[in-house]
Amino acid sequence: SKNAVSLRFEKNVKKMKGKSLMRMFEGGGLCRPQGLIVLPTRELAIQVYEVAQKLFEPFEKIVGILFGGSGLRRQATSLSMGVDALVTTPGRALDVIKNATAWCTLDLAPACSYVVLDEADRLLSMGFQEEVTELLSL
Repeated sequence: SKNAVSLRFEKNVKKMKGKSLMRMFEGGGLCRPQGLIVLPTRELAIQVYEVAQKLFEPFEKIVGILFGGSGLRRQATSLSMGVDALVTTPGRALDVIKNATAWCTLDLAPACSYVVLDEADRLLSMGFQEEVTELLSL
C-alpha cells in the first residue's frame, strides 16, 4: 500500500506534467533548482517537502525532494521535469550530482540562488560538515 508521501509525490508529478513538459524537453533531464533546502534526515526532508508544496502551490512553483533510503530512480525522474526548489539530504544531493543518470542531472551552479540549512546544528553534529561544505562550493 502506498503511504501519504508517495501519494502526494505522484499527485505532484501529475500536476507538473502539463506545466513542466516543456521544461523537461528544454532541459533534457537537467535539474537546475533556484533554491536548495538541506536537512539532516529523510524524515525532516519529507516534512519540509510537504509544507513547501503547500506554500509554493499558489505561486505555481514546483518543489522536488531527494533523500537516501528510497528509490533514486523515481526521485531523479521527477526532478528531470524541472523543479524550482529542491528539498534534500546532503548525501543524496551529492550522489545525484556526482553520478548523473539517464534520468536526471542535478546542476546547482548556474541557477541556485538560495540555500537553506535547516537544522544546521544537527547537520554538523551528525557529521555532514564535509558534504555541506562540498554542496556549498558547487
